[in-house]
Amino acid sequence: MTKQKLGQNFLHDRNIAGRISNLVSGTKGIIIEIGPGKGIMTEILSASTEPERVIAVEMDTLLYENLLSRELSKVEFLNEDILKLIPSDLSGGNEITLLGNIPYYISKEIIDWIINGYRFIAKGALMVQKEFFQKISSEPGTKIYNAQSVMFGTLFQIKKEFEVRPGAFSPPPKVTSTVFTFTKPVLRSFGEAEGGQVLSEENLMDFYRFLKTAFSHRRKTLLNNIGNDYNKDKIRKFLNGNNLPENIRAEDMTHGNFIKVYCFITKDL
Repeated sequence: MTKQKLGQNFLHDRNIAGRISNLVSGTKGIIIEIGPGKGIMTEILSASTEPERVIAVEMDTLLYENLLSRELSKVEFLNEDILKLIPSDLSGGNEITLLGNIPYYISKEIIDWIINGYRFIAKGALMVQKEFFQKISSEPGTKIYNAQSVMFGTLFQIKKEFEVRPGAFSPPPKVTSTVFTFTKPVLRSFGEAEGGQVLSEENLMDFYRFLKTAFSHRRKTLLNNIGNDYNKDKIRKFLNGNNLPENIRAEDMTHGNFIKVYCFITKDL
């Protein structure tokens, strides 16, 4: 019996499972599988000559015990909540690859988990609800553009791979799913292509806090949202100097402009 409170819709289409697993083919190190469920992708990874090791993290105790009984080679099963684990601990200090079918109710938290642990995450292939992918890959000028999409898009290159219809799952969900990949660029210079400003790794999480403040009240202007935490005169100077209206809202700012204004207003703080 599935536990719908955990958002469990089990993938049973082996063709789809194979296509998703192939997206991380060539991985030599560690793959972390989030929520293996009944193990359809875990089995494929175990049979592959790659990767060297798979850590499958399953929160549901009954599913975990069933997976353990299968004794899949080079796979370590953990009966844990992935959100309570630390990527660097899982990786042993090395970069890891993520794979998983992510329930909608936890998708936002998983992306934040990736953002916070990005230093130890090289790439991944995830399946999420179509509507959530639209949010995480949203563009400026749309109502669904948000702080998380700006931050995730700053750290990783995102690519939509394909959609999965409800019939590939048991029980079938009422929504279409999207499989996407994300990859950390080789060069870690954030925003250099747009104006020369570069975020340091030390400032990335503070930049994320800044983004959350910028989007905190969508009806308000960027100036009003961040003006209580940063110097309003410096904000106005930046906007005027970059031909941006003083009443611009966060949803109309590009990734590059967010980086530029953050660097400008936090300089010499």
